[in-house]
Amino acid sequence: MIKILKAFALLLFAAGLLFSAWAAIGLSIYFTAQNENRLPPAGEFIKGPDSFSFAVISDSGMRDEPLDLILKEIKTKDIKFIFHLGDQARALSINHFEYLLQFLDARLGDIPFYAVPGNHDITKSGRTSSLYYKRAFGQMNYYFSYGSTLFVILNTADGRFGKEQQIWLEGTLARLRNGFKNCVVLMHVPPVDPRPNEKYAMEGDINELQAILTKYKITCIIAGHIHEYNEGAFAGIPLYIAPPSGQKMRGNTQKYGYLLCGIDKADKLSIKKIDVTNKLGRNYLMAALATDLDGIKSAIIAFACLIASFVTIFAAASLAGKKVKSS
Repeated sequence: MIKILKAFALLLFAAGLLFSAWAAIGLSIYFTAQNENRLPPAGEFIKGPDSFSFAVISDSGMRDEPLDLILKEIKTKDIKFIFHLGDQARALSINHFEYLLQFLDARLGDIPFYAVPGNHDITKSGRTSSLYYKRAFGQMNYYFSYGSTLFVILNTADGRFGKEQQIWLEGTLARLRNGFKNCVVLMHVPPVDPRPNEKYAMEGDINELQAILTKYKITCIIAGHIHEYNEGAFAGIPLYIAPPSGQKMRGNTQKYGYLLCGIDKADKLSIKKIDVTNKLGRNYLMAALATDLDGIKSAIIAFACLIASFVTIFAAASLAGKKVKSS
């Protein structure tokens, strides 16, 4: 009987180890593989008409219904691509980012979708990691061109514009700016808050950013983070704040929506706010529950196997002890 219990315990223990190894291998594959469908065309020069339109959304926070309705409305327009200015996620969760990719693929098809990192995409409860974001959406800062317009995406998710990014931006604009009629800079946290007496903006490196952008005659800056549509300026450069597409509305914002942006034949940029809905819909906890349960089930099974093996070993040891005493 004792030998049978020991053998059973060893089998359970081995099963627990196998499940743990499987989970670890699965996570490593997830971390190293990227989703090719939603990676930006970083460093590419895309041929296209000088006049075209694109859409900008921001701060969806894994709310299904506003974003679903907004994307449906965007698809009725003749746009070449969509920017999301950050705060797509609400937690540093593998399954949440996987759910985001599935959600976008199901609704956008082959419409290009270019992401910008937001603070909620890389930080949760004091923990910071760009691993999940990079796996899903690629580089944190990048540039590309379409027609005669240069797009530069900056990473201000932590409210800063560090030295490494300063060097990168200076070098990029010095090399490329003169070759394009327009240059649009996009980021999550804006350099300044255009609202009176409000400071929901970058916390440092603002002078460094100003020096570079004013030097190279930027057409405009488009940012998110504030959850309220607004217009202003940063060092004389037009600044537009995109409305939220799921996160809590602030100020006078009454509806979730997006920005419809266009470059006309005279190379003039126009930006118009499009209101879509005031319905909030279900949040990511309900939306991503099924995918989260897959990971939870695997962890529970592995943990249960390990616990069962220890219980079996303990039972076998107890029986062996009783047998020794009785003899």
